[in-house]
Amino acid sequence: MLGATPSSPAGRLVIRLSFFLALALAEDEGGLPLVPPPQDYSAASFDTAAVAAAAPSSTLPLGVPSAAVCDAMISEGVAWASCNGLLMRRADDTASFDHAPFSLLPAEFPAEQLEIATELAPLFGTLVDRIADDVPWLTRTLQGTADSDDFTRRLLKLCAKVQREGATQGARLAVLRSDYMLHDAEDGSAARLLQVELNTIAASFGCLSTRVSQLHTHLAQRFAALRRQLWLSAGKPSRLRLDETLPPNAALAGIAEGLARAHAAYGDAEAVVLFVVQPDERNGLDQALALALTPTPT
Repeated sequence: MLGATPSSPAGRLVIRLSFFLALALAEDEGGLPLVPPPQDYSAASFDTAAVAAAAPSSTLPLGVPSAAVCDAMISEGVAWASCNGLLMRRADDTASFDHAPFSLLPAEFPAEQLEIATELAPLFGTLVDRIADDVPWLTRTLQGTADSDDFTRRLLKLCAKVQREGATQGARLAVLRSDYMLHDAEDGSAARLLQVELNTIAASFGCLSTRVSQLHTHLAQRFAALRRQLWLSAGKPSRLRLDETLPPNAALAGIAEGLARAHAAYGDAEAVVLFVVQPDERNGLDQALALALTPTPT
């Protein structure tokens, strides 16, 4: 609706026509087919002349040709975030939401290093699970930290109490987040992953990160400038496939499936999944998205 406001006659006309069109499509079960946006683009679809003419800007993201396009991408990104749950509660009013912070464009990342991180995930999961079973080793290893850190000391006391009382559950599930940084070696060798930490408690943003990946795909389908930059970064292939250049992030579905499987393994159909949420939790939608996909009582 260009050049008209909702309060103007033209604005009211467009809104009414849109409303009636939506009703007509909803009533007609055999209406227009829902065709998903394309994921596959040929090299011929990219404007190579525009690529050659475009000059890098110190104020715009790489590949974004103008401030107008940048503003349009930001507006589209914020609107998509609001419609798809990429949100956090406001710090000053927890009854309201703002879009969660997100990068407007995806960051380049070596494919082989991403594959390594993916392969390491189940190995680290197994390692953490086995460490949790070896309480004497864990206690000896963390005792020095516990002497000076109250939080670690209380965790060890809780661990010892649980061990004395004995296990009361036949199944357990850990949702872990392993954080990495990409290390550029000083000798000019290829960049490699270095692990920063492995989170066993504060493992948040798994669900929202899935939404960010989906947002980047949406923006690439919406804006030719972003597709062109992805094509250039990929080495100008004969075809650009977004599902290869922007690998899907399945964390949301994976966490939901994990909760469902843990519930089934627990062996009690009447059991529920309990979420303990701190007061004024701002990241509630990160949890709500997982629960929405989990077919278990919560």
